[in-house]
Amino acid sequence: MWTPAGRPGISRTATEAILIVMAIMAAVALVSYGKGSVGSATARFGAASSAHLQAMGGGVVDETSSSIYFVVYVRNLGPTTVGDPSLPPSEIPGMWQVFVNDARCVVRRSYIRQHAPDPSLEDNAAMDVGEVWEFGFRCPKSSVQPSDRYEVAIYGPGGARVFVALQP
Repeated sequence: MWTPAGRPGISRTATEAILIVMAIMAAVALVSYGKGSVGSATARFGAASSAHLQAMGGGVVDETSSSIYFVVYVRNLGPTTVGDPSLPPSEIPGMWQVFVNDARCVVRRSYIRQHAPDPSLEDNAAMDVGEVWEFGFRCPKSSVQPSDRYEVAIYGPGGARVFVALQP
């Protein structure tokens, strides 16, 4: 292009367009980098989990005049551990929540254990890849009525979750 003074150059409009495109590219790069950094940082601190859990079955194991007792077998398919291996098993109930038909149920340490315990596995508050846990929980009949179908949702640390429908 020729400038009014007759010298070769680039127009002001083209220059501004190039600067705008470069600014947009820099902003997108910063936002993308920031999301990746935040995601990896939260994963390291247990705020996010990429672990996949599988409900392997379960059912109603007992019923009293005031409560219904359930068990659900859950396997950690990986690729990450769920929970904190540095915590004792007594911390497990505070890390997991169970809902049946949208009603919160009671989780206790004595209700959650490794299925087919292996003495070579550590005893802590973490579900390692491949481990199967028996999640036993109690639901008061005041919030969960006896039914032909129960929708169970189990939420764990780091965003881990599993859903299963049980039919007694």
